Amino acid sequence: MYQNKPPFGKILLLSENDTILEEYSIGAGRLSITPKEHFFLINFWLRAEYQVELPDGENTIVWGPTLEILTKTPENADRLIIKVPPWEKIEKEWDINYSTGYYNGWHNQLQEAELDIEKREDNIFYVKFCIVPNEDKRQAKVRGECEIQLSEELIRYW
Repeated sequence: MYQNKPPFGKILLLSENDTILEEYSIGAGRLSITPKEHFFLINFWLRAEYQVELPDGENTIVWGPTLEILTKTPENADRLIIKVPPWEKIEKEWDINYSTGYYNGWHNQLQEAELDIEKREDNIFYVKFCIVPNEDKRQAKVRGECEIQLSEELIRYW
């Protein structure tokens, strides 16, 4: 059984010309790679967390932008570069082998989602991601990277 190690990295909200609008530290997340009969199912989710001071002077942790990508790949390798196909091409498999979500005040599907997953050591992976929310246009895209421990089981966030 793996020890639970929190992910380490950043989530960046970007403008159309890639200017950083907001930057968040990642506070929680999960990566799982589950073998199926003819493919591997990948589930990746991250949530930003940050500290704020309440009116009474106490500090508390609040949740920031959150994203989840469920996708499949034909193989498992030390490096995977995956672009989630458009919904129109995979609608029969939606919510079974594919799903995307982004939350930053309200829920969105993703117009585009790309993952670059690289194995660093036994169960530690380095993941770069770039997503484009479908409706939330306060940011043109969300990009980031993190070091994350592989989970033993697929547990979907949404």
